[in-house]
Amino acid sequence: MNRPSGVIILAILNLVGGFWGIIFNLLAFLFGGLLLTGGVVSGNAQITGGGAVILLTTGVSWLISVLAIALSYGLFMLKNWAWLLTYIIQVINIVINAIRFLLSGSFFESIGALVNVTIACFILFYLNQSKVKNAFGRVS
Repeated sequence: MNRPSGVIILAILNLVGGFWGIIFNLLAFLFGGLLLTGGVVSGNAQITGGGAVILLTTGVSWLISVLAIALSYGLFMLKNWAWLLTYIIQVINIVINAIRFLLSGSFFESIGALVNVTIACFILFYLNQSKVKNAFGRVS
């Protein structure tokens, strides 16, 4: 079966985002490690804590980046789990950005949240097209 072009685009975007995430996380990990080490050596608990937080969040972000690369593979290979996982991620994205919109304190943050919700809705609409669902082996 031919891959729908939108699925290829989603796969490429996930792949690029995953690789950029890994590169960024490597740099953040190095910075967090230096900060943690500097805090321990100097006896400064705030610096040590800041380094520890950076390392923890970098670890979680690294995992998300690796999952993005795996999702890219799944989308490109038209795996059913990739369709489902992309769908779930977009629903979560809509909920988080709707909350962000309601709680935002600035105009630009509100616009950013609306843009993210719009993109996520477009992706959900696209994933529910019969041609796309059929490509992933899902019943229309």
